[in-house]
Amino acid sequence: MARRHQTPLTPVTPRPTAGATPFITDVAAWARQALDAIANEISSDDRALLESQVAALAKATPSATPPPPDPTAATVVRDINTLKKVAAQLKDAPEVAIDLETSSLDPRIGEIVGIGLSASNVNFYFPIAHRCEVRKSLLADQLPVDAVVKVLCLDRLPLIAHNAKFEFRWLRRHAGVTCKFIWDTMVAARLRASHLPADLKDLAMRELDVPDWSLDKAGIKNVQFLSIERVARYCAKDCRYTLELYRRQRECML
Repeated sequence: MARRHQTPLTPVTPRPTAGATPFITDVAAWARQALDAIANEISSDDRALLESQVAALAKATPSATPPPPDPTAATVVRDINTLKKVAAQLKDAPEVAIDLETSSLDPRIGEIVGIGLSASNVNFYFPIAHRCEVRKSLLADQLPVDAVVKVLCLDRLPLIAHNAKFEFRWLRRHAGVTCKFIWDTMVAARLRASHLPADLKDLAMRELDVPDWSLDKAGIKNVQFLSIERVARYCAKDCRYTLELYRRQRECML
């Protein structure tokens, strides 16, 4: 069957319409050009219908409702004064989810790169040992692990973790504290459904219907060389989803 020749579209510079969002204006301008280009190839009825749709796009106005905030967004804490304010926020929290980012799986040879915490509707990331990949030197504006643990009174907080023995071992070795864990979401997941995967990513994607947020293998192995902001976003999701899983598990099991 012969193909009808279509006139190629050329780039246009959209002319903003009063009251319309930039995105809507761009779409309307593109649609207007496309219609003009195929004017002789469509019926008058089709053109009239498309004309009305383009006109509706051009008149669209921005929504008065702002998008909801990201519940997994993290506040990066880099100084002692902010650390003290966070400690005051967490002092009476009924539960606090924790996740550690480390340079190794073995606490005998690695170091704690950062600590993430989630409580109520807030998430925090405390950078500790992020490094320059070339010189291997510590980046500026980070906190010593001892200061974070001491100021937050981490050993007194009711902690939740996914595979809590990991955080327990690392904090005992690198900060000299024995923390109190009130729930382990990995253990609870295995008790509830021993036939299903219980790692955090699979569990959260299955139970909370969230997209995969994993780092690639290279990023996981070299997390100390990734940017603080990138690791903060990743770690905050680990913490937030751990907290949400705990709440669901507790409702089902207690």
